[in-house]
Parts: sequence; C-alpha cells; structure tokens
Amino acid sequence: MKKIATSIEIVSTSLVSMSGTPPHRHGNYFDVAINNEPFESRVRIVNCFVENFRHVMPIKDLQLEVIGTCAFINDERFPKEYLYNGICVSGRGYDSISQLKEMYDFAQKSYENELCGCELEEDNPHIWRKGPSDKAIYHCARCDREWN
Repeated sequence: MKKIATSIEIVSTSLVSMSGTPPHRHGNYFDVAINNEPFESRVRIVNCFVENFRHVMPIKDLQLEVIGTCAFINDERFPKEYLYNGICVSGRGYDSISQLKEMYDFAQKSYENELCGCELEEDNPHIWRKGPSDKAIYHCARCDREWN
C-alpha cells in the first residue's frame, strides 16, 4: 500500500557502533511512526539504515510502500546510493510467509531460499524448542520451519 509520510519520526533503532560517513553499506535498523499515527502503527524501514536516513532527511511527503509492519522507501527523490539493496528485518522477522513473498515480489527479488527471519532469535515468542537442550530442534510458528 502506497503511503505518503507527511511526517515521519524515528521511534526505535538498533545500536551498533558505526564509523565513517554515509552512505553506509550496512548500519542500524529502525522503526518509524508515520503521520503521527499511534505507536502500535509503527513500521520497520527495510531498505535503508538509520545512519543513511538521518543523513538524507528531511524529504517533504516521503513516499513509502507499506507491507504489513514493514515499509520500503519508494521515492525517486531519495538518493539510491543511500538505500540498502536487500531487505533488512533483523530483530523482527516477517509477520507471515505471505508478507515475506509480497515484500520480495515488490523488491523484485527471489525468496526461494529466504527464511522467515525468526530463526535468528531463539528467544523469539514464535519459536519453541523440542527435545533436550543438547539435541534441540527449533520450530517457527510463523513459517512452520524446523532447524537445529
């Protein structure tokens, strides 16, 4: 869903130390509140890192493509070299497999080997462990995938 951000506020970010000047190829992920919507409506920007975003902004009426709880910066005025060429859902994962597919389709990328993202967080509430800890098999309730 296209959305015009007449106002945009960073509400959370990861805190990895960065050095050098933007544009960065890697950086910290971040969530934003759009158009003064409630905190529960915040979205994760998945194609830009916060260091690059802060360096470029403000852009009046920034155009976003919102897919579930994630958003792509989809605005020709935003310099391409400041955007991330992948999809960063670190610390979050995907809401569902259908969201994963929709995001990858929008980005024109293949999701054939993409995982849900939640396998990165064994303490995630969507993950449960089967068996003793030395032979644990983890199961994701979002994508139904298992791994050890």
